Amino acid sequence: MPQEPLLGEACGVAPLSMLVVEDNQINLEITKLLLTNQGHRVTAVDNGAAAVAAVSRQDFDLVLMDVRMKNINGLVATRQIRALSDPVKSAVEIFALTGDVTAVSISSCMEAGMDAVLSKPLRLSDLHHCLSGQW
Repeated sequence: MPQEPLLGEACGVAPLSMLVVEDNQINLEITKLLLTNQGHRVTAVDNGAAAVAAVSRQDFDLVLMDVRMKNINGLVATRQIRALSDPVKSAVEIFALTGDVTAVSISSCMEAGMDAVLSKPLRLSDLHHCLSGQW
C-alpha cells in the first residue's frame, strides 16, 4: 500500500505546532500518531475548556478542533479562543474535525470562527489542501 508523502514534502510546510482537540480517545491517539509521524509537534486535549486554556498559555500554528464534544463543544471553544485578548492567540488557525460535513454544519463552523472544515477520519491530503489555501 503506497504511503502518503510527508506533509512537508507534499506542500512545502515546515513541521507545525498543533493542538488536537478530540474527546474520543481512539480518534485522538490516531490523529496524534498520524501528525507526529509527519514531523509535527502535537499537544492533545480532550475537551473544549482544555483547548481554550492550552491556546491561552501556548502558541500553536494550528488547532484541529472536534466539533461535537460534551460540555464545551468545538464551536463554543472556537468562539472563546477568538475572544481572547491576545491578538496572536485569538487569530490561531482553527480547522474543524467533524463527521458531519453538511452545508449547515460547515456554515455553523465558519460562523463560529473556524478557518476550514475537515471530515473525519483526518486525511493528510485534506489537511494539505487546507494548509495551502485550497479549501
